[in-house]
Amino acid sequence: MEFPAVDLVRALSDSIARRIGANRFRTWFGGGAQFEFEDGRVRVLAPNDFVGEWIANNYIDEIVEAAGEVAGKRVRVEIHVRPADSPPANLRDVERSQSISATPNIAPSIPTPMSKPPLLRGRLDSFVVGPCNRIAWLAAQQVAERPGNGFNLLVVHGPCGVGKTHLLQGVCNALADSHSGLSCRYVSGEEFTNEYIAALRAGRLDVFRMRFRHVDLLAIDDLHFIADKKATQSEFLHTFNSIDGAGKTVVLTSDKHPNDLGACEPLANRLISGMVAEINAPCAETRRGIVEQLAAQTGLLCPAEVTGYIADRFVQNVRELEGAWRRLVAYASLTRAPLSMRLAAEALGTVRRAPRQTAEDIERIVCERLGVTREQVHSASRDRAIVGARAMVMYMLRRHTQLSFPEIGTTLGGKNHSTVLMAVKRVKQAAEAGDVIRVRWNGVLDTHPAAEIIAALDDELAPSR
Repeated sequence: MEFPAVDLVRALSDSIARRIGANRFRTWFGGGAQFEFEDGRVRVLAPNDFVGEWIANNYIDEIVEAAGEVAGKRVRVEIHVRPADSPPANLRDVERSQSISATPNIAPSIPTPMSKPPLLRGRLDSFVVGPCNRIAWLAAQQVAERPGNGFNLLVVHGPCGVGKTHLLQGVCNALADSHSGLSCRYVSGEEFTNEYIAALRAGRLDVFRMRFRHVDLLAIDDLHFIADKKATQSEFLHTFNSIDGAGKTVVLTSDKHPNDLGACEPLANRLISGMVAEINAPCAETRRGIVEQLAAQTGLLCPAEVTGYIADRFVQNVRELEGAWRRLVAYASLTRAPLSMRLAAEALGTVRRAPRQTAEDIERIVCERLGVTREQVHSASRDRAIVGARAMVMYMLRRHTQLSFPEIGTTLGGKNHSTVLMAVKRVKQAAEAGDVIRVRWNGVLDTHPAAEIIAALDDELAPSR
């Protein structure tokens, strides 16, 4: 008995939806894709190239299985793209039986979301956890274990080289391992910006939006790249709203707290509404763990005293530790000597160590250069020179330490965090605008260019390399 075509199409649709899930079926087949049964074959008519390529590369097996189930026999499946004003043009012609499970090895002409992210370096189980990063790691674990049911937005921020990218890649890899049916897209802030600009110029924003908005997890590294790009910020805000509205997840990294990104107010408000976790420079415990892990990965026996020597000497970030370890391993290889304290001293003794500047050191140096005392900076004096020096101390503490605004306020005699925030903002704006501030510089009370003062202090406070 032959079934009417309309019943076959309905049965096929239901069968595919059961296999891939109702949400994915609505996303990829509910927006214009059609099915036709004709002469023992099924034709899938996609509304455009992007949808056609995506269906062909991700759901061809499910369609073949569903068609075989509905028809009760081996069925030929073809996928076509049907432009609005032209006859169907063949995109993919595939003949499969239900026993075949491999997907076609065909590279799409348009980048698409991926059911698995590409091979990324970072993994959550190789992330060395310590007091400086524990909250961020726990939040990342929850996102990876319960995508869509935990944090819909996770923002990890901190200085360069402390493990933000490792954590972000770890989430993507964990998602691929444990939830292979979910789609994930991992890009940098620069890549997101470049793809948006290219799509805008080519008049293909619909393709760009389909690519970024129809994913289960969007991971963007270095979001601060879009800080001064208003159009990109607006597009990202709409992208985030679309993903969030679908109950999906966005994970971001940045070298600044969302409040300090310089983002437009709507985007800033959305970012701080999520889970915001900070990663600080690694503490001694974490640094030692990182060196031990590097040794284990290299397969070398590293004495505890050598591990401690490296961890105590290189304190700024993970990259500095990795660089020191690579230098030591290379030196050991060239000299054919085992790792020892003597070898470590020879290999690393000439590497200039970045001095650890404490908040007290920074405050003392800035006060000395600006001709004020610590007591004056901590006071409530409204003298213009003292106000300018106080703002500069706050700015340099924010610039050269990991202290938060409230912590800087506490350091400077219990100042309110909003006072610190506004002072840092004023100094930053003055420097960017080429404005002057009134301070006592080199013993002379006068107005001086803010940018020049900052540059001079940076030279004195920045680590030696």
